[in-house]
Amino acid sequence: MAKGEAERNDGIEAIAIVTPNWTHHRIAAAFLKAGIDVILDKPMTTTASDARELVELQRATGRVLVMTYPYAHHAMVRQAKHMIRNGAIGTIRQAHVEYAQEWATSAVPARGKGAIWRQDPEKVGRTSTTGDTGLDIAIIHSVADACAFFGSDDRAPATTS
Repeated sequence: MAKGEAERNDGIEAIAIVTPNWTHHRIAAAFLKAGIDVILDKPMTTTASDARELVELQRATGRVLVMTYPYAHHAMVRQAKHMIRNGAIGTIRQAHVEYAQEWATSAVPARGKGAIWRQDPEKVGRTSTTGDTGLDIAIIHSVADACAFFGSDDRAPATTS
């Protein structure tokens, strides 16, 4: 599909990949190799080595490779960020972040493919030992949310417990 699109005069300029996690690497790599820009839903891939490979492909091809994180653009996050940056709530010394997913508190019934794969470690990757909303993913979301609120800074310490 990627090669076919690249060969068309009226082919696509970019693709948005919003498929299940385990398909991201394969699809993104094919389109980058074909010279098509990639917009990739989080998580980038299910392994660090696959993510590094995509970054190398992006560098080699010069194509655009971006990853979306929609939570950072929710109205409540934008409002909180505005209030923090303007000092409306004072100096923040500590933040506690929670990524709650009520639907994932029990086994998913066989009612739909969309929910079932999210709890299959073979499909969501090692970063999520209990599924797409497992502990490690909750930490990733929490760090990303904190960066959205406070800005990211390589010098900022982070700990988990």
